[in-house]
Parts: sequence; C-alpha cells; structure tokens
Amino acid sequence: MSHILLLGIKYLFINNTHFQLLYNKILLYNCFTIR
Repeated sequence: MSHILLLGIKYLFINNTHFQLLYNKILLYNCFTIR
C-alpha cells in the first residue's frame, strides 16, 4: 500500500516539474515574441 502511495507521489512530482518546464518555455516564448 505504501509502495503504491510512494509511486503516486513520485508520478505527481514528475508531472508537476514537467508542467513547470512547459510553463517556463511558454513565458520565455511570450517574452521573445513581445520584443
């Protein structure tokens, strides 16, 4: 049970960091297009 929970937390953490990278890319892209 705890093993499944740990995998779930790791999965959420990986997804969250991936989303942050994507969000940062979008922000950088917007900054460059505005200039």
